[in-house]
This record gives sequence, structure tokens and C-alpha cells, in this order.
Amino acid sequence: MMSETEFSNLCVSFFDAHANHSKTISLKDKKSESRYILENDMKLAICKLEIDGKIIVSKETRKCDYGVLVNNASDNHCILIELKGSHIEDAFEQIYSTLCNNDFKVKCKPFGFTYKAKIVCSKVNAKKFGTSKYKIYRSKLLKEFNILLRNSDIRSKELKEKISNIIGSAN
Repeated sequence: MMSETEFSNLCVSFFDAHANHSKTISLKDKKSESRYILENDMKLAICKLEIDGKIIVSKETRKCDYGVLVNNASDNHCILIELKGSHIEDAFEQIYSTLCNNDFKVKCKPFGFTYKAKIVCSKVNAKKFGTSKYKIYRSKLLKEFNILLRNSDIRSKELKEKISNIIGSAN
């Protein structure tokens, strides 16, 4: 648990981003129609991270698009967000690769974030849920990072949710 000042300093120092109490964060994919909207109904300090290109700069490395850090009184959360076209099984791999990436781990691991993940695809192909790649990475995320991606965490075109529904409303 860290104070709001410590959280703000973390965002600026490690992520070159600023913590604020924005009412809403809206993230849109540059290449598809996918959009993620997070409503800050708890008025917590939050920080939007551009993971692809800023935190993890290597073009060869698989990584998710964004992250949102949430400073809650009881613990801190990092919500990883992947916005896709239609290759949902790749999204699982990108989230997993982000969590395993040294650049990301050096910045996030010491702060003990609780991780969540969200995937928004412009088109969801139900057949992709049965592929071995999908099953492997879904299992790895659960085993290694305690991230269970439920069907409610995966949406077509747009996913809009409230912080209180993700982290709970208890402070």
C-alpha cells in the first residue's frame, strides 16, 4: 500500500505518466475499432500507461497496448488492456509476454500490484477459444500471475466498466 504522493511519484518517475482523478479513461486501438472505457466511480488516483512503445519499446517483443494503475487504500492494481482486431489468442500471449518482460517487471514488480487483464477485439471468433495457443496462455496467466480472464473480461468492439466492479468497492 502506498500513499497518493508515492503513487504519483511512481507514475512520473517510472512510467513518465501522471496520476490524476480523471472521471473516465478511454483507450482506442489505432488499427481497429476496439475501445476500452474505464469509469473512475471511486474517484481514486489512476495512471494510464502506454505499454506498447513507451514502457516496452522493442518492436520484436510481444506486449499489450495499455495499462491502468489504480491506487486503492487497501492495495494497488494494474489493469492490462489489449485492443485487437480479431486474433484473440494473440491477445493472451501479449498480456503474458508483458508480465514476463524485464522492462515491465523492473518497473512494476517491486510495488506489489494486483494484476487484472482485459481484452477488446473488433471481431470475436468463438472458434479461437478452443485453440491450443489460447488454452496454453490462459492457463499460464492463471498459474503464474493469478489472472483469470472471464468471458466478461473479453468483449467485442467496446468494453465499458467501473473501477468498483473490477477492484471492489471496499477501501
